[in-house]
Amino acid sequence: MHEFSIVLNIVEIAEKEARIAGAHRISAISLEIGRLSSIEPAAFRFAWKQAVRGSMLEHARCTIRYLPGEAACTGCGLVFEIKQLYEPCPGCGLFGPEIRQGQSLRVCSLRLEDEPAFSLHPNEAAAEPLTQPVAASKPSPKKF
Repeated sequence: MHEFSIVLNIVEIAEKEARIAGAHRISAISLEIGRLSSIEPAAFRFAWKQAVRGSMLEHARCTIRYLPGEAACTGCGLVFEIKQLYEPCPGCGLFGPEIRQGQSLRVCSLRLEDEPAFSLHPNEAAAEPLTQPVAASKPSPKKF
């Protein structure tokens, strides 16, 4: 299943861009996947769930736009939608059209968050602001 290695590459690209931007997490990612890219949608979704665990994309919303295949006949010049590689031209029957669209995978956008999702260090800013001030508590008397 090559989808897993593809998702790992997406995670690497997204995390690199997030770190460059100074973000602590990624809340959304938008992808374009060509229908001729040999990426099986169900296998991709399964690989996504596994590969993003523990990454900045673990809780991100992933939106995928699938692009149809588009080809141009090298014989008659007809531009047509192609559903699989090596389809003949519907106009003249010639094989081997020039593929114009549908083989790519692209990270289109990332939504980055500046605040960390949680803080393990007491001096770091909290991810969620407090809605009510915390009342100071009186120290309890010590018993010896």
